[in-house]
Amino acid sequence: MPEVQEVFRMATNKVKPDPNALERQVRRQRKTTRNNRARTYVVVAAVLAAVAIGVFALQRSTGDATVPGSDRSPAPSSFTTSLPGGAQRAKPSNVSLNGSVLSIAGLPPDAYSLSYSPHVGRIAFIAVDDTGVDRLGYMNVDGTVYLVPTPTNLIIGSTIGIGTAAISPDGTRIAFEALSSRNSDIYVVGIDGSGLVRLTDDPQTDQYPQWSPDNSTIVYDNGGAREQSSDPQFSQTAEIYTVPADGSASPTRLTHDDVANAAPSFSPDGRRLAFVRDNQIWTMSADGTDPQQLTDGAMAFTPRWSPDGSTIAFTYYSHAYRPVVAMASEYGDRPLIIAALVDVATGEVTRLRDIAMASDANTPQWLDADRLLISRVRAR
Repeated sequence: MPEVQEVFRMATNKVKPDPNALERQVRRQRKTTRNNRARTYVVVAAVLAAVAIGVFALQRSTGDATVPGSDRSPAPSSFTTSLPGGAQRAKPSNVSLNGSVLSIAGLPPDAYSLSYSPHVGRIAFIAVDDTGVDRLGYMNVDGTVYLVPTPTNLIIGSTIGIGTAAISPDGTRIAFEALSSRNSDIYVVGIDGSGLVRLTDDPQTDQYPQWSPDNSTIVYDNGGAREQSSDPQFSQTAEIYTVPADGSASPTRLTHDDVANAAPSFSPDGRRLAFVRDNQIWTMSADGTDPQQLTDGAMAFTPRWSPDGSTIAFTYYSHAYRPVVAMASEYGDRPLIIAALVDVATGEVTRLRDIAMASDANTPQWLDADRLLISRVRAR
């Protein structure tokens, strides 16, 4: 991905039976994290500006008219291979619905926001490179891992910082949420670093991008006019939008109500969307009509359809404990979320025994009709 300092919005959740107290705690943490990031960007931008001025002055003195940042900077050689002391590794795992678990080797130890391309078996992720910058990467089916190259005309850390990411079904592009001028928008870039496109330019937060099955459309949520700055997905004005993945048209708003709508994803036939409405899993037609509620229980997040469309994997918050993990450059405790399934026809919910993840920035990904890719942490 771009020659950019990439960051993510620490995703945390709320818990029952005491949702109000936890919500206040979680939102304070998110607000602090966002503010810290914003201050970091200001400092980094100032440093880079000073460096750029110095380089430009040197270039002028030597007669070199090259503009700093107009060419690719030297690329990092790899991702990091170690975690901070005390951190638990979130283990990429092949989880069968019958309960068996197999580890998946090869991904960086701090990788998060795993996303799976069923057409080519490619896994995209975010992890820290060997210069300490969060980067997009991907692993092929043979286990080889690559950095997404940096597009030109971007300077590391000076423009945008990355958030959650989603690889296209055909495995050729990655959609991601990125912070620019303290605001998150949706971008798409090729896995070879080409074709960077900014899809949204809204004063409110755009986040949680996901692809349509035909690779043509991105669905996402926007915090809306009364965005809750500490966590936009809980805003009462949060709504669902779609936008062409090539940036050829403006976004289309799908929901119009006074409750939070967030974290959408397409069904495998592209006809319906699963999403979170007011902390429960719902579905609706791809044009925003025919909304139907599926769950009615613990606060739910990040629904993902099975390949046959019969089941939706999702997560819900557990107050059992907060695992200490490294998610790219972010290190600390994260809320525990439990993987579960809901039957689309009946609404029956099944918890996957002892299958937990750290933060809703990690989502369950279907490998096939019987297996999930889970960035797994200990469940208690």
